Amino acid sequence: MDVLREKLNYNSNNVSLCMKQFTKQEHYEIIRLLLATGRRDISICKHDCVNDYVDKLLTDLNVKSSECLKSTNDAQF
Repeated sequence: MDVLREKLNYNSNNVSLCMKQFTKQEHYEIIRLLLATGRRDISICKHDCVNDYVDKLLTDLNVKSSECLKSTNDAQF
């Protein structure tokens, strides 16, 4: 989570992440980070693991959805 926080705060490159590697609590932390940083150049693979409320928040934030091409064991952001 610290690496993601640094990427969102200090990198200007696009960030891609897979929600499968984060806990349910960290999903909400990601939402808070996105709101705090104002970044919208994020691609998120929801990996069918986010609940409906988190999915709606990500949709409202206009975050791009992507498909993770890696297997479920080695998905990384």
